[in-house]
Order: sequence, then structure tokens, then C-alpha cells
Amino acid sequence: MGQRLIDVWSRGKVGQPFIWGKNDCHWILYDFVKISNPNWTDPNNMARYRGKYTDRAGANELVKTLDIKKELKQAGYTEMQPNKTQTGDIVCVQMKNSAYDMYMPVIFNRTVLVGDPMSKTIIQQNMDTFTKPYTVFRREV
Repeated sequence: MGQRLIDVWSRGKVGQPFIWGKNDCHWILYDFVKISNPNWTDPNNMARYRGKYTDRAGANELVKTLDIKKELKQAGYTEMQPNKTQTGDIVCVQMKNSAYDMYMPVIFNRTVLVGDPMSKTIIQQNMDTFTKPYTVFRREV
């Protein structure tokens, strides 16, 4: 996937309102996979969950029923050691205070796009702020 496509997409997302179930971390990931792999057809119809929850508790309940790693594998991503990230990767940070781990698209070097429920906006964040361990998923094109 080209840097230009990611740049245009991410610039359009940054600053948008964070809305549980419609424009949150789950849907940033979904949209990223969709634009990064035009051949991905959402075979498990993940889109049907958009708008099905309105808060963190609802997001937690939904994600308990999903296998995100399996979805990424079906979309052509391979899990790898986190020695270096590159644009187009997806980073998974293990969360200790949540039912789900955070999956975030790498939009440039060590910068990810993430939904921030505190500021209620979509933001860019440097990966150096994350507590390790994290995993990297990469799609070979």
C-alpha cells in the first residue's frame, strides 16, 4: 500500500470525533484494513457490528466474541517480531485494564492512528509512548 494513500486517509481521520461503535479504535482498524487491501472482502461481515455498541462496556462485550488475529490473517497480515515497524503495519499493544488489546495502524514510521476516548478525537500517537510488549502484523504486497 502506498504512503500517499495512507497519508490522505489518516489526514482525513485525525481530529474526527471519537464515537464508540462508529469511529473508535475498532473501526479505525477495520477501515485501515479495507483501504490497505482492496481485495479484502470482509468475509466474516465484520461491518455488521458498526453501531452495535455505544460505550467501552459494549466494545468489551463485542470484542470477546471476535478473533482479531484470525481476521488479520484472512486479510493477508502475518504476525512478526516487533524489531522494526513500517508504514502499513498494524501494531497490537497488550492492554491490562481492558477486555481487548489495542490494534493500531502504523501511518508513518513509529506513528499510529488511534481513537482517544479522553479527548474524544482520533489522534496520531508515537509508539514510544506504549508499554511493551507489542506485536506487529505486516501484509506482504
